[in-house]
Amino acid sequence: MGPIRIDEYGKPILNIYVRRVERKDGRLVNSIVATFAEVTQFWSFDPAKFLAAPVYSRDYPPARHLE
Repeated sequence: MGPIRIDEYGKPILNIYVRRVERKDGRLVNSIVATFAEVTQFWSFDPAKFLAAPVYSRDYPPARHLE
């Protein structure tokens, strides 16, 4: 875990680490491949637009290719 803090919505803002298992000195270890700093629940979306959209459900978004 890296640095963590709470946003105004009560959700964590933290770093996300992409790891790969590698063998070093005969042991398996996790090596960090990439780091995404300060990731929120909205990722790269605008929070106001994200919260204005309807909640994901069976009816939203509408399915277009069922038949």
